[in-house]
Amino acid sequence: MKIIILGCGKIGFSHLKSFFNSKNIFEIDLIDNKNRLNYIQKLLVKKKNLKLNYRNEIPRNKKFDFAIISTNSRERFEVFEELISKNKIKFFIFEKFIFSKISEYKKFNKLYYNYYNQIMVNSIGSYIFLKCNIKKKKRDPVNIAIKIKEGTLFTSMIHFFDFFYLFTNQKFKIDFSKITKIIKSKRFHYQEGLGEISAKNSNGILKIITSRKHNLDIEITANKKNYFLKLIKDRFKLFKNKKLIKEFKFPFAHDNTIRLIRNKKHFQKNFKYLSDISLEILKILKKNYKREILIT
Repeated sequence: MKIIILGCGKIGFSHLKSFFNSKNIFEIDLIDNKNRLNYIQKLLVKKKNLKLNYRNEIPRNKKFDFAIISTNSRERFEVFEELISKNKIKFFIFEKFIFSKISEYKKFNKLYYNYYNQIMVNSIGSYIFLKCNIKKKKRDPVNIAIKIKEGTLFTSMIHFFDFFYLFTNQKFKIDFSKITKIIKSKRFHYQEGLGEISAKNSNGILKIITSRKHNLDIEITANKKNYFLKLIKDRFKLFKNKKLIKEFKFPFAHDNTIRLIRNKKHFQKNFKYLSDISLEILKILKKNYKREILIT
């Protein structure tokens, strides 16, 4: 099986490590700058089942079973265009935030809509939804309150919008009116927000709030029952009416990517609705702040 990973930073390297836990045979092209590839090469131990090709440029005239695009959001659209113009790809995994510019979503929808079902956005929202397995009655609205660490609101909100969309099975209206401040992200060129974001539809309400004390806490009220999901180190703990009912691991790429590659039933065809939500986010932020807000 042939794989290409574009962007070998922290996330890209985590995807790569997943293949080192497999006994299957893979040929993997790694695309990044020379310094980063040299650094990665020094960290890795050679394995007979893995053939690694270190490249500074996207190759030509090759066929890949999977492309993992883990670049920054500002680069992702151009990388995607160059990749498909030069090669044939069966399936894609995109990191979030999908694209950074409104024009890129519009261009994708116009020119590349035939790729919708070939792309999975790497979102923990769908993972949490499936793992929690909370069945909501149709007429009973759900209330979800999420507390996350300051400095991660914009970059992580798409995960929780994904969770809310799957839970309520309906489009929703997003409200950024309670954002108290736009700050610089830890990543150069990008912005973050402090305060609260909410979403609402006829099936429920979602609130995402920044906190200095909380890493990730999710409170869910559904079917007149109270659920509480807490992330402790690398494990989620799910409580129902204050009683622990389930534990599951955080979906790190080094654990889960190989599962997606091996078995297509785990491949979530979520690009279309998540790109629609992401485009709406950028439109609202631009209207509110009279400029484009860059989200990584």
